[in-house]
Amino acid sequence: MSVLAVLALAACAGETIQTLQFTSPQSQDVTDAAIQGLGQILGDYDFDHFRDRLRRGLEVVEVDLDEDGMPEIIVSLSVGEHCGSAGCAAYVMKRHGDRLLPIGEMVTQGEVEVLPERDKGYHRLRSPYVTLFWAGREYFEEDWYREAKAKCRLRSHFGYPQDPCGP
Repeated sequence: MSVLAVLALAACAGETIQTLQFTSPQSQDVTDAAIQGLGQILGDYDFDHFRDRLRRGLEVVEVDLDEDGMPEIIVSLSVGEHCGSAGCAAYVMKRHGDRLLPIGEMVTQGEVEVLPERDKGYHRLRSPYVTLFWAGREYFEEDWYREAKAKCRLRSHFGYPQDPCGP
């Protein structure tokens, strides 16, 4: 577990907001997994077209958002097409074996805040423009979160056999 992840856990346990700075990946494994995860998000054309540029513009934050001992990775892309006047695209990814699966996205300006508040076991995340809430399977922005919760309640009320909203 990275030093950043340990600091974030300690800070969240103390119910304070922890601000984490994006840095270059500390290992080739993290870089490779992040690139593979981005391939799922960006699609084949963008992935093949930008693979080398993504490697150079890749920055990460490792933090255990659900406190299960395995840090999630927030990947920021600081390359041209993925940055604008508001900041750069960032994707929250969860480890699944040797792969990373996307579970949320946001725009950041080089840092992300891990909030002490939690939804279904996951800490909320905040950037200058958005707060992300965990809705059971992925992170949503506040408006989307409210809508997702309403759909989950409606589906539960009408007795759908499987809860699409997760635990």
